[in-house]
Amino acid sequence: MIPKIRNALNFVEHGSFDRSPFFFRPTWARTTASGAICLVILVLSTTCAIHYMEPLLATGLFDHIYKPEAVVGAVVVCLLMYTVRDFLISFRADIVMNLRIAQANQWLSYGSFLSADHNDDQPISMGQMLLITSRAKDGEDGLQVACLATLRGEPVLITAKFDSSCMVQGIGYREPDQIRSMLEEAAGKWRYNVAEGVGIEFGPNAPGSLMGTPERGLPRKERKEPGPLSTPNSLALAGGRK
Repeated sequence: MIPKIRNALNFVEHGSFDRSPFFFRPTWARTTASGAICLVILVLSTTCAIHYMEPLLATGLFDHIYKPEAVVGAVVVCLLMYTVRDFLISFRADIVMNLRIAQANQWLSYGSFLSADHNDDQPISMGQMLLITSRAKDGEDGLQVACLATLRGEPVLITAKFDSSCMVQGIGYREPDQIRSMLEEAAGKWRYNVAEGVGIEFGPNAPGSLMGTPERGLPRKERKEPGPLSTPNSLALAGGRK
């Protein structure tokens, strides 16, 4: 429910060499929520200490240890310690996530990838790619990033994982069947529009499809949540629908 990454799914209809529409922006929602809960418990524990604990300490705490006031005070203290621990864990997790997001944004601009479908051992620079989508998912093993781009009119789906490693090498897939199977991972709700734009059949007419009537996305004129608009330097896709 708490968003970990702002703009975790980005889409530019005609693609763009400008990387700013595809960057991921972190959010401190987890730390903010944990800090608010911790503050509430701190106020509650302070109130309990003022109203209950002071008279107990004045007359001897162990003489009243089984009284309801002492039990309530102990519970509140334990709850406060737990919320402080949860706040520190959330703060550390957000810092790690921010570092990974910064690393992913750097890779989108200056990184590279290796082709998984061609006998080409030379890395291809991300700066050569006309990006269409970028998507990030947070997982226990790191930040998973998938994006769709075109290189000289040919669609390429690129994936990369960002964890504690400093060097990141993406993997690019060019085979239409492989791209079709991973399109939802890279484009999400925009998968039908993206498939149409890069000339990949995505529906009952696709090779090997057993579907009846495909689930279609919203028509262009009925979109309610459009992606970022193309920048002035954007280029139209070279490959149209076949």
